[in-house]
Amino acid sequence: MILEEGSKNVTIIHFDCRCRQVRAGNRSAFEHAGHKLTFVENDHESAAKAKEIFGDHVIFGDGCDPKVLERALISNMQVIVAATGDDEENLIIAELAHHIFNVPCVLTRVNRPENQWLFTAHRGVDTAFCPVTTTADFIKAEIDKHTKEIQV
Repeated sequence: MILEEGSKNVTIIHFDCRCRQVRAGNRSAFEHAGHKLTFVENDHESAAKAKEIFGDHVIFGDGCDPKVLERALISNMQVIVAATGDDEENLIIAELAHHIFNVPCVLTRVNRPENQWLFTAHRGVDTAFCPVTTTADFIKAEIDKHTKEIQV
């Protein structure tokens, strides 16, 4: 894998998702912003499907393994997004990225809202996002907005 010099940002995503449309959407949105994507996949089927879209920008292996992260050239990354379906794995990836590979920006997915408190700067997390909480907050806000409109 060759990363072009002078690229705006280089982003690595450990993205444990088997949905081809999600990956294609990510590619389009990020690449239009000038970002270069590298995926680390730990599932053979997911890696094969991702390679159909991204080619050499897909690394097969466990994102919690420092050797796999070295193969993905993580020390050259400006941002890493740890977005597996497992909070413990996301914390391990964050700690490795920040404390071992000195990645300047580490974003992590929180799968279980009750684990949000674990995702701290001390553990290498710059920003944590929880799809469950974000969705619940959005739904609550919409209900509140529409309830107020009905009452008026």
